[in-house]
Amino acid sequence: MKGKNQKLPYGYRYADGTIRIDEEESVVIRRIYREKQNGIPGTKIGAGLYADKIPLFSVSEKKAANMVYEILTDKRYCGTEILPAIISEKIFAGARSTLRKRTDKSADVYKVIRRLSFCAECGKDFVHAYNGITPARWHCYTKSCVNYKPDITEEKYYSMIKTALNSVIKDPKLLDIKQVLTEYIPDESIREQEAHINTMLSEREIDTESAVSEILSLAEAKYDRCTYSRIPYLTEKLKDIVKQYEPSETVNIELLKRIVDRITVDENKIISFHFKNSKVITFEGESK
Repeated sequence: MKGKNQKLPYGYRYADGTIRIDEEESVVIRRIYREKQNGIPGTKIGAGLYADKIPLFSVSEKKAANMVYEILTDKRYCGTEILPAIISEKIFAGARSTLRKRTDKSADVYKVIRRLSFCAECGKDFVHAYNGITPARWHCYTKSCVNYKPDITEEKYYSMIKTALNSVIKDPKLLDIKQVLTEYIPDESIREQEAHINTMLSEREIDTESAVSEILSLAEAKYDRCTYSRIPYLTEKLKDIVKQYEPSETVNIELLKRIVDRITVDENKIISFHFKNSKVITFEGESK
C-alpha cells in the first residue's frame, strides 16, 4: 500500500486496517525538519533528497523542493486524531519559524518589486524566472518580446534598486526637475485680441461695454493658456520623504513604495527608475 493511497500524507501507510507511520518515509520527514532547523534552505534540502534518489523526490530538484516546503508547512506531522505524530510540536514550530522569517521577507520584497517592474520594450510585466536550482533571473513576461530571455540576475536587479534608493537618500537633489509651477504661453489668437483691444482703446469715442466684454474675453483666454504643474510640489514632497531615511544594505521596500512609480528594463539591461514626480534615473544593468 505504500505510496498508493493518496488520501494519506507522505509518511503514513495503511496496515491491517489502521493508519501507521511508514518507517522509511518518516526518516525522510525527520531529516527534512532536522536540516531546516540547521539553517539549510528548502531548495538545498530538496536537492539533497533528489541526489540521494529518494522516492517521490527523484523526479526533479524543483519538484523535490516543492515537496519539502509542503512537508515543512503540514502540521499533521505533529499528530492528529487519526494520524500518529512523526515530529513534535516544538520541532515543527522551530522549523516553521525559520521558514516564515525567510519566506515572508523575500515574498514581500518580490511582490513589491514585481508590481513596479515593466519591460521598456513592450510595456508588459517584468517577472523573474526561477527553477529552484540556478539563480533567479528577471525577464519580460511576453514570449515574443526581445526582452523575454531571462538575462539579469535577481541579485543584480535588487542591487541596482538598492543603489538607486541609496543615491537619492544621499543626494535628494537628484530628484529635481527643471519645471516651473505655473507658466503662461500666449498664442496667435491672444495676440490678435490684444491688438484689437488696443485699437478700441485708442479711439476717441470708446464703446465701454464692448471694450469691457473684449477685456473679459481676453482674460479668460489668457487664463486658459496658463499651465499648472504639480511636479515642483511633488518633487519637494519626495525630497522630504527621502530625508527621513538612511542608506540601507538591502532594498528599502517602504521607501521604494513611497517614491517610485515604476521600474523599466530595456533589452540592453538599462534599468530606469521612474519616480512619482516624473523624474527618471537610469542605471546600466548586466547582460550576459
